[in-house]
Amino acid sequence: MKKLIMVLVGVFMLANATTSFAETKVTVSLKAWSNDWEEKASYAGGTSETFDIGSAVMVGPALNVRFDNNMFAGVTYLATQSDYEYTVAPDTLSIDRKDLDLTVGYMFTPRFGMFVGYKNIDASAKYTSPPPVADAFDLTLKGPGIGILGNIPLTNSVALYGNLALMSIKEKFEWAGGGTSSSDMVGASTEVGVAVAFSEAFSGNLGIKFQSFAGEEDEYGDQYTETFSGLTLGLNYTF
Repeated sequence: MKKLIMVLVGVFMLANATTSFAETKVTVSLKAWSNDWEEKASYAGGTSETFDIGSAVMVGPALNVRFDNNMFAGVTYLATQSDYEYTVAPDTLSIDRKDLDLTVGYMFTPRFGMFVGYKNIDASAKYTSPPPVADAFDLTLKGPGIGILGNIPLTNSVALYGNLALMSIKEKFEWAGGGTSSSDMVGASTEVGVAVAFSEAFSGNLGIKFQSFAGEEDEYGDQYTETFSGLTLGLNYTF
């Protein structure tokens, strides 16, 4: 959260500085993502497993600043409102998660642009059943990406939108019992949907978002693929 506050302050300062000589548009949003988490593991011994980690709803704020030179910058922070839950009898694993996304880009036309970004996913897992509660592991996924985005107007108030980013991610597990494992991952993040303008300042969007990151072998010869997918919802105000 401290990182988020520092980024928001920095973007607001940049926006305020720019408005002194240019027309700047600032959009604040409330975002939600209802997603499923699937993990595929391939082990050094030649076996593999697929885990349905569960579902969760993530909610949080977003800020986007659009400058009149067609540059833009944005930050989004999402946190789970209830844990993912994965059960292997008799144990239940509960996982919370926080996502931070930073982007800077350029719109070549009002309909098409490119961006670079940075993603940070933090997840903490605990054994919650049977009691007592005990830490299991902390998982971090972070790294840069590059992508494209665009929109296609259907009417004066309705448009299709989409984005696609290719990412280079570092995955790291820190186990509660001691020890760590890490691997380099490559993957993609994409979202497509419909945006509706309710007024000149207020709008909303509904979409489908998919992220998948596939890793190389870690220190133990294991490989993991993390996949997140589900519906997105946004409410936006521009001033």
